[in-house]
Amino acid sequence: MSANERMITKVKKLLELAKRASNEHEAANALSQAQKLMSKYDISELDIDLASIGMSDSTMNTQNPPRWQVFLINTVCSTFGVESVWKVTSRRTANIEFIGVTPRPELAKYCWEVLLPKLAKARLDYMRTLNKRIKRSTKTSRADTFAEHWVHAISNQVEKLAIDDKTTALITEFKDRSHGELTTTNGRKRKVRNDSGTSQAIWAGRDAGSKESIHNPVNGQEQHKIGAL
Repeated sequence: MSANERMITKVKKLLELAKRASNEHEAANALSQAQKLMSKYDISELDIDLASIGMSDSTMNTQNPPRWQVFLINTVCSTFGVESVWKVTSRRTANIEFIGVTPRPELAKYCWEVLLPKLAKARLDYMRTLNKRIKRSTKTSRADTFAEHWVHAISNQVEKLAIDDKTTALITEFKDRSHGELTTTNGRKRKVRNDSGTSQAIWAGRDAGSKESIHNPVNGQEQHKIGAL
């Protein structure tokens, strides 16, 4: 933590003390100290509000994610009330950053890192069940369809955690300060044939996904944190 971050944390604690102080003198003293520090270190009210926003990231071995991975990212984000940034870090890797009110980004990352390999394995297992005479490109397309609908089934089970306007504005400010102008991506999408094989992939994905839960990976300490949100 930088010196400025430590000072912002100190000011935030003083402001919280001023709000819950048992008498007017204590409240006024805490508020006065906070205002003096804000003036001395050029700390704004926005800086204080931004202290509640955090980021937790996970490394990915791809620069351009397939659409089924983007679907999973969006589902995790909506479940935990965070937003995400896909940041390319090298010629072969990228970071997925989860941004929101702490500790939500940490929980989102934890869930993502558990669910992604589980989905990747389910997708690969499904691909292996397909007829060996089918072209590789067709197998991959059907496996992607399976994975997308696996996520769709998971998404339908959870209650989305809405982000209020103030938090949305703070997350936007956080992203602007960290990254500047950003673009959006829907992920790589393979050409899908409208045939019985694709329909089978859809229903197989929904069936497999319906047997999973996005909250299963989050237990123990992580589940306790969710209850505190």
